[in-house]
Amino acid sequence: MNKYPFTSSGLQSLLLFLYGLPDPALKDEADALALDFRAWMMLHFEFSATQILYLEQMEDVLAEYFGTVCGFYIAARWPIALIKDEQGAAAAEKSGAAERSSDPPVWKIVRSEDVLNPDAARSTGGSPNVTGTLTIEITYIS
Repeated sequence: MNKYPFTSSGLQSLLLFLYGLPDPALKDEADALALDFRAWMMLHFEFSATQILYLEQMEDVLAEYFGTVCGFYIAARWPIALIKDEQGAAAAEKSGAAERSSDPPVWKIVRSEDVLNPDAARSTGGSPNVTGTLTIEITYIS
């Protein structure tokens, strides 16, 4: 499987590939993501050494949250957006690469917004048509 850059466009390219899979294969991907977020991410994205370290040190509860939510959205073929502060990421890479730096530390903030939208118009079965949008935003402060 191809690896994609961990960028907004890289995520969209991966989703385009995944959403083109047949339902059983997509379900397998979503289940694998929910089961082991870190391993799934390493299998699908290109990361720098600093990013790998962050992923490895991520709190388990956060990895479980992102695995579950992202797996749910992928299984439903719903949109996921990644908003990433690329300038901040470059500063974080620089800060992480220098063992003894006089630069102030750079902190990473990861925020997600999970919005489910039940459609007011009911489907023929009488249950609501639900869609959702997941946005993951990564910013950096020093």
